[in-house]
This record gives sequence, structure tokens and C-alpha cells, in this order.
Amino acid sequence: MANALLVTVGCLRADHVGAYGYDRPTTPTLDRLAAEGIALDGYANSPGTRRALRTIHTGAYSPQFDGVGLPEGIDFTLAGTFRSVGYDTAGFAFNGSLTRDDGYQQGFDRFDDVSTFRETDIDALDRLKVRAIEHLPNGALRRLAPAFYRVRGAVNDGQYRPVVVDAAVVDAARDWIRSREGDWFAWVHLTDAHTPYARWDDHLAALRGDTDVEHVVDPSRHLEAGGTVDRAAIDAYDAGIRSADAQLARLLDAVDDGTTVVVTGDRGEEFGRYHDVHTASLHSSVTQVPFVVRSPALVDGANGRIEATAQHVDVAPTLADATGVSRREQWVGKSVLIPQSDAGPIHHAVADVAGVRVGEWKLIEERGTDEPALYRTPYGEHDGAPTEDDRRADLVRAFERHRSWCEEHRLGAGKSDDYDGTNVSEPVESNPRDLGYVE
Repeated sequence: MANALLVTVGCLRADHVGAYGYDRPTTPTLDRLAAEGIALDGYANSPGTRRALRTIHTGAYSPQFDGVGLPEGIDFTLAGTFRSVGYDTAGFAFNGSLTRDDGYQQGFDRFDDVSTFRETDIDALDRLKVRAIEHLPNGALRRLAPAFYRVRGAVNDGQYRPVVVDAAVVDAARDWIRSREGDWFAWVHLTDAHTPYARWDDHLAALRGDTDVEHVVDPSRHLEAGGTVDRAAIDAYDAGIRSADAQLARLLDAVDDGTTVVVTGDRGEEFGRYHDVHTASLHSSVTQVPFVVRSPALVDGANGRIEATAQHVDVAPTLADATGVSRREQWVGKSVLIPQSDAGPIHHAVADVAGVRVGEWKLIEERGTDEPALYRTPYGEHDGAPTEDDRRADLVRAFERHRSWCEEHRLGAGKSDDYDGTNVSEPVESNPRDLGYVE
């Protein structure tokens, strides 16, 4: 057996990663990792933190579950699988959708979530914010949000600064990893690239050559579907990616070369191409994410950027294969240690949108529309206008078969989709609002 590290990065689009062709130095660490291992055409099956991480941790499709989060008592999570064969297991995630309330602690010996990284210095301000949420209409909350971000950050430059950043999460993970004596599995979730954007002057300087740019905290407040995103918003996003990448470097410093490492994004971002920024979507700017693997178990000669597909359901089988751990029968994906150019249909579903991709062709069905839209989109490109082709019928059949299969292979229920946040700790309640999931 061998150690395994899973790193998920919130809102990381593949086309903003150097190894995938981006022309800005956003990801020097991830690029090196890809050169030492492989970088595949990565797809998020359910591109949204709640459902993407459920797929990653269970190896199953999100539509096989009801509600959100992980059902209580399941034994086929990645962490549970590793712990069942004697591994030490730990998870580190500062995101209000990835908490004990959502069942993500299952299988972990140690689990640090929002409640662990407590924001003790701003509890009074957070309480004030909760009262505002309870009594003010959404329009007023949106107008007050920028001022809240500035005050909440409490920094000298007056810009928003999250109290807990990826550095704190990585500090905890590094300490745990370095204290291990036996085999271990760790999961670390990074969020510096997630809105609201903090200002990272050192990373802005590396990307732009200067810091002379107005900072954008939340581009969705100024952007509508079909609009043009301000370059300053892209600067803020790229700086957040580079910040997360710098923390990935610190994390990798704590592991040896024999550790299997998988890095992927939970989803991308729209930036106005079809929706605003963070809307649930199955367009390529959201579904195409990096999928990078470095492992001693990779086949000889496999390294760098490879034109082979990988999807979130493949994460669990890949980590198990690389470490010699038996896969669970509920896992529907495959190991990518031997890359395959033809992975068969890739199925997607998030919120009220579902779809299927076969090769370059993709079908997207949105609830309330007359019929699914067909696109031809090679990996690395954006969806153009819907088109028509004889392949439509084949994709519709694949789509319907998958929908029926998921109904026949249900795996339980997490919290209700309309869960109102009652009976949870204040850090867990407030963090999703800070990240823009709810108003």
C-alpha cells in the first residue's frame, strides 16, 4: 500500500491552468505536477461543490442520491474505503457545503471543517450579518454586501480578506501528514479561487507586472448573462487561482514522491458567457476542469498533457488502483492510470440541468425548455450556438438510458434540497452565504 492525497480546488476552470494551455502563470505548481504525472481532459459530472464532492467521495453519480450531502451510514466513501484497510484518514475543508452537517466526516479519523476553523475574531459581526439576513430583503442585502466584505476583512488596505484562507487549511493538513507513521489518505479542499475574491497583490504582480487594478470582490453583482466580464474580474480570479496553487506547493512539500496525488477542480465559472458567474450550468466553461495525477503506479512513459478523458467518478477508482486498495461495487468510474481516449458517454447533472457528452458532441436539457440543445464542443473550447446533427438521436437514447439507470440504482438521501439551515452552528450557516451559494 502507499499514501494518497486528493486535492480539490473550488471553481478551477481547466482553461485557466497553464498545463491546459493558459498563457498566464496562474498554476506553476500544478503545471509541474502535470509534467511529472499526467493531465487529462477532465470533466465534472455535477459541477457544483455540493454535488461534485459527493460524486468524488462516493464514486457514484449525483442523481443516484436524493437531497444534498452524503447519506448517513454509507460505507463506500473514499475515506471509509481507505480506513477499512488500516489507513489513517483526514479531511480539511473550509466550505459550508462540505461539513459534518452534510455527512462529509464519514470515514475520516480527523475532519476539519468550517466549525473547526472558527472565525472567533468576527463572531459579533457574523451575528449581525445573520440578523440582517433574517430581516432584510435580498435587494438590500446585495447592496450592503460590499460594505460587509470590507468591514469583515478588517485589513489596512480596506479590501476584502477572508479570515480563513487556504494557508490555514494547508497548515493543518501539513501538520497532520507529517505526524503520520503508517499509510494515510488525506483530502484537502482549496477555496482561494472562489468568490468573493480576496486581493492578492503578490500574485497580481506576478500575473500583470503591476498591481494597478481596481479590485473586484464579486463579479456576479455587475454581470448578466451574455455580458462581457471586466478584465479586472479575471485578474482577481487568476490571482485567487495562483494563491491556491501556492498553497498546493506547500502541501506537496509535506509528501514524498511515492505518494499518489490527484488534483481536480470541483467546477469552473461562467463569467457571463451563458449565465452570470456562478450559476448552475453544464456549459464547457463550468464542466471542463483539470484532472491531474502523479503516481508511481502510472504506466511508464505516461506524462504531461494527454488527450484522454477523465471525470469525477474516476477519482475514487484511480486512487484505489494506485494504492492497491480494492474498489467498491458502488463506484461507477474507472481508473485512469492507463489513459483511454474513448471513455464512452460522460453524464452530467446539476440543479435543473442534465446532459450527456459523447466525444465532441454534447446534449443539454434544461427544465422548462421544449427540447435538449445539441452542441459540438471539442475539449478546451467553449460551447457555440446549438446545432443539429444525426447524432442527436443517439445522445437522447444515451441520456434516457442513464436517467433510468440512476433511478434503478439509488444510494440513499442526504439533506433535503430545500434545507433551511436550522439547527447548525453559526460558522456552518454563514459560510455558504459568504461564498455566494444562497442569498
